[in-house]
Amino acid sequence: MTRNSEPDEHLRQNESRPRTPEPDGRGGGLEPDNELARWLVEWNAEDGAMEPDVGAEGPAANMMRQVFVSAVVAALVAASISYASIRGALFRRFVDVPNLVGLTMDTARTALDQAGLLLVATDELEDTAAPPSQIVLQRPLPGSKLHRGESVKVLVSQLPILVKVPSVVGQFVGEARMHLENAHLTVSSVVEQVHPSLAVGKVISQSVPEDTEVRAGMGLELKVSKGAETVTVPAVVGKSLSKAKDLLKQAGLTLGKIHYASDDDRRPGIVLEQEPVANKTLGKGLAVDLIVNSD
Repeated sequence: MTRNSEPDEHLRQNESRPRTPEPDGRGGGLEPDNELARWLVEWNAEDGAMEPDVGAEGPAANMMRQVFVSAVVAALVAASISYASIRGALFRRFVDVPNLVGLTMDTARTALDQAGLLLVATDELEDTAAPPSQIVLQRPLPGSKLHRGESVKVLVSQLPILVKVPSVVGQFVGEARMHLENAHLTVSSVVEQVHPSLAVGKVISQSVPEDTEVRAGMGLELKVSKGAETVTVPAVVGKSLSKAKDLLKQAGLTLGKIHYASDDDRRPGIVLEQEPVANKTLGKGLAVDLIVNSD
């Protein structure tokens, strides 16, 4: 019996035709990439490549759809960048900070290069106990944890600069300050004192002797004259010599030269005259001369 071949031919023609995916996904659907491509084609067509259905949605609806899609794309890009940043920070490698104190800059730089860290010299510190150009302090401390690529800051030792102290005794304090600054020194303090002969403002003494070698920048204390302290001369004429001595001492004065003269109207040993005269002002500690009645 001969088999009819027409149905078989019909089946082969149907199988060769492209199959349209069913809406509910049965019978095989589009792959995700093909679905996205079809959606983009349709969206571009609605955006102008094809005639939009103005009657159904209108231009405003198309514009809202474009704004929404743009916002979604921007949010996805921002999320990707944030994720990459957070992932990079979480997975950066921590390393131990080595001990750099006592090393030279070159040796310390080699040690940090091996650990993946950077060396930063922030300042120099005068240190007579450490050799020049040696690291005396570091931050962070040895054993601390840092990410690779971060910096370790260090202080490097240097020998102090020595200078000779000039003499400024007898100079006015302003002039003395200028001379000390020229010698790379400073005035740490000024103490005023009474001086019987030096004018007000002149240096009586300095805390460090002349020609002493000290560190540059060191401060000196200066003692400066505020002049002689003055007192009022007491009246001692008509007093006995012993009483006159007591009064002068109480006033902060001393007994000067004693001359003798004769006055029959006065008792012997009585002060006839004094120089300076009573109620004059005189530098404290200075002397008062007397003329005393002889026997």
